[in-house]
Amino acid sequence: MTKAKLKARSHILSLLGDELIGSDALAVFELVKNSYDADATNVDIIFEGIGTDNQRLTIRDNGHGMTSEVIDKVWLTLGTDFKRGSNRKVSKKGRVSLGNKGVGRLAVHKIASNIDLKTKVLNSNLVHHLSFNWQNLIDSEEYIQNIEVELNSYEYNQKEFPDGQGTEIILTDFKDKKWNKTKIRDFYRKVSSIKSPFEITENNEDEFNVSIDLGDKNDWIADIHGPKEILKKAVYKFNFVLEKSSDKEIDIAKFSWKYIFNEQDVAGSKFSSRTVLKNEDTLDVKDLLNEYYDDSEKDSKRKLTNADLDGIGKIQGEFYVYNLNRNIVSLFFQNEKTAIKQFIKDNYGVRIYRDGVRVFNYGEVGDDWLGLDYQKIQRAGDHFSRKVTIGAINLPLEDTNETLIEKTNREGFTENKYFDILKIAILEVFRKFEIEASSDKDLIQEYVDGFKPVKKAGLSETIDELKDKLKDKGIEKEFEPLVGRIEQDYIVMRDVMVQSGMSGLNLSIVFHEVDRELRDIEKRLEYTDSKSEINDVRIKVKSLVSVIDTFTPLLKSTKEKEFKVSDSIKRAYQIYERRFRSHNVLFSSPILTEEVSDFQIRGKSNLILSAINNIIDNSIYFLGYNDKNTQKAIHITTDVDNFNGNALIITDNGPGFTLDSDIVIQPFITSKDNSMGIGLYLSNIVLESMGGQLLILDSSDYDIPKTYNGACIALVFPKK
Repeated sequence: MTKAKLKARSHILSLLGDELIGSDALAVFELVKNSYDADATNVDIIFEGIGTDNQRLTIRDNGHGMTSEVIDKVWLTLGTDFKRGSNRKVSKKGRVSLGNKGVGRLAVHKIASNIDLKTKVLNSNLVHHLSFNWQNLIDSEEYIQNIEVELNSYEYNQKEFPDGQGTEIILTDFKDKKWNKTKIRDFYRKVSSIKSPFEITENNEDEFNVSIDLGDKNDWIADIHGPKEILKKAVYKFNFVLEKSSDKEIDIAKFSWKYIFNEQDVAGSKFSSRTVLKNEDTLDVKDLLNEYYDDSEKDSKRKLTNADLDGIGKIQGEFYVYNLNRNIVSLFFQNEKTAIKQFIKDNYGVRIYRDGVRVFNYGEVGDDWLGLDYQKIQRAGDHFSRKVTIGAINLPLEDTNETLIEKTNREGFTENKYFDILKIAILEVFRKFEIEASSDKDLIQEYVDGFKPVKKAGLSETIDELKDKLKDKGIEKEFEPLVGRIEQDYIVMRDVMVQSGMSGLNLSIVFHEVDRELRDIEKRLEYTDSKSEINDVRIKVKSLVSVIDTFTPLLKSTKEKEFKVSDSIKRAYQIYERRFRSHNVLFSSPILTEEVSDFQIRGKSNLILSAINNIIDNSIYFLGYNDKNTQKAIHITTDVDNFNGNALIITDNGPGFTLDSDIVIQPFITSKDNSMGIGLYLSNIVLESMGGQLLILDSSDYDIPKTYNGACIALVFPKK
């Protein structure tokens, strides 16, 4: 047996430098990160001779510099562990090292061939200097271990390093010989973003300033506005903090947030500023950590816990959302319209920072790590567009340096469970923001459209208003045939829409139940051998047929007829009996035990049953938010005395509604995952088509057991 050594050819320097780093801006970013790690307070980036063959880029800082030993054993050692693992230290300024790959200094090869480095440490009279050409270095030896560079030292001149310490790197012989205005502006924006403009990422006790001087080309960037004033004038703003509870007896993470609409009040009397502040809230998230959940519970949620933040730490974030309608831009930004639109176009997206220093490529124009574009497509009326959203997430480097690992090419984190938890938590926060802003979005839309949005379902009230206007003008008879035709056409379209919409909702319930039964049968078949177990499968198949038979009437159109409300409750219980058991939901209804009054309804039974089913389905979903020690419960009763009609009241002991009652029944407004948000909207149309109404109630105002203090909905039917 013989032994062979692992060797690396010199060409690997090109692979790790020129071909590994994604852009010139990222290459400069790597050098600035080194300045941050060196406890620098100021970094000067000077770009000279732009657009000529003599382009020159200087990166100069006042950090602690390097000794000749550090240059030899660290800077010139590829893959060094100097900033990694047990060697990863907190600096004198309290900074945790950003660099941990040991290859960052090779990034300069992305930009230029020549590098000239000077560095000095405090309390030393020597400046250490090395200079080389990357290509000549690579060509000098076949194998990397044989390459040598010349390190010189000379006596310190105070003009070079006024603070007595620091590092200067000068790059010449650029790969791209002719940088143009477009590339310079992109370079400026990216490098400027190293220093965060966001409130959450600033640390007043740790000064870190990055300045950029483009010489005679500074006018190329003169119209690129500073972000802070622009951020303040966002139409919608949301700040938040997710952190572990300080109370050791509480395992639920603390969620603090602040929502601001129209902070500058620039629109005057048109719509006033509004602020909502919550310091002691909790966040509901999907149960990502439980890999063994039952299929029927895969969309359930729970509270974000302290344990979820292990390996992530305190999450701070802020979102700024704009409206680029020309009338709104004129109101908020007046004479800066073009510049503001350009700023948003250049900066939209949600960035990630660690200890105030940016993690690329999050928040770049082509990066949608939160999937906001997909959500916007799924439900356009409900979600903010990524193209008008500017956001930042700040994470503590000390808590995440071993869990959120940056890719070697510096374009994001490797995907693991910590990143998954971070992502889903941020999405839930953003959803909270959208829900809180929904009423203010209506105000903006009213201003843009010039009329108040119709909150009621359908056109019936609008037609009645038109009739009144025509009557006031004395021309109602002239337009009566036309208005009548419009009204009849509306009724036909409404009935088609409601029937098809309710059928779609019912189908989703059918699919859920059938899917669960089929999965159970599949599992039984996989592990079944004996005849008795085969018989169990036969029973499950018959049960599946029974499920389909139960739902079939829901999918068929029925004629209007009279029936008891108790009949609908019995059918609803039959449909949901399996899910009540599966989700451990206690169902009670004094209608079925004749403890409260029953009443007659005239209408289409399948539509009434669909409306009831939709509300029960929502209750089961949101009861999943309850603490595991709390018994989930749904209660259905009647009230024939306190409404302008006979009321069927459905209530539960879940978290209840977080939206105003006039908003929750609008289409596409929902806090339920994977939902279009049209269930209550269609249910409301069903009731209104019968002359009734759907109401969101406070259960404490009615004769309902105190246990049921969650969502409370009344379906009010006209009395005969």
